Amino acid sequence: MRRIFVILGVLAVFAIPAAALADADLNPGNVGQGCEGDGTYHFVARKGSSSDRLSATFTGGSVTDEAPDAVNRGVAHFWVDASGTVTSASVVGTADKLVLSESVCDEKKDDGGKK
Repeated sequence: MRRIFVILGVLAVFAIPAAALADADLNPGNVGQGCEGDGTYHFVARKGSSSDRLSATFTGGSVTDEAPDAVNRGVAHFWVDASGTVTSASVVGTADKLVLSESVCDEKKDDGGKK
């Protein structure tokens, strides 16, 4: 009986850190949102920390291993400059939920009516 408790204790020691570093994938409703061109994207990760890292893919490129710009009351905030709409995103770390809070599109330059 004692051996079972020792084995369970060892398993718990390894399981707790693995659970603390889990992936949080982007809310599926946010896929396809964003800008046709360049823009700034604000991702929010609930239960986030300064050790979390964001990776996101857009129709115009991707960003990887981005640290949060701010962490307030357990919420990690990531502001990312990118091009195109969001195709996927995830956070590795302590976060359990990831959403796209806002996308601010850059204004297109006026070409003066030239084609």
